[in-house]
Amino acid sequence: MGLAGTGFFLMKKIQKYTIKFQLHNERLYKIRLKRKLNNIALINAYATTEDKDPKSDLKIILGDVNAKLGKEREYQKITFKYTLHEEANRNGELLCDFSAANNMIIIHNYSKIR
Repeated sequence: MGLAGTGFFLMKKIQKYTIKFQLHNERLYKIRLKRKLNNIALINAYATTEDKDPKSDLKIILGDVNAKLGKEREYQKITFKYTLHEEANRNGELLCDFSAANNMIIIHNYSKIR
């Protein structure tokens, strides 16, 4: 399943667990697979190497990743000091790790009320 450089190859025994295969555009696909306890959503993206953005471009990633951002000291340079939760959940940790690895910060909808 796929086109333009991205998609999914599924073994026959996995295909029967496919809930939904969704084409967002020719470079972005999502597939949902059924599991006993919880489902899995896999997203596959492709960008060509010749379409490089200049370093001066501001890059913004948007989405609801269900991340709880905590007050852990190691994440304060990324999340700053005002976060809603005391501890990050796994999605929050992954988001912070991704942001740190890509020299990004996280702007969220919680700020200190004056």
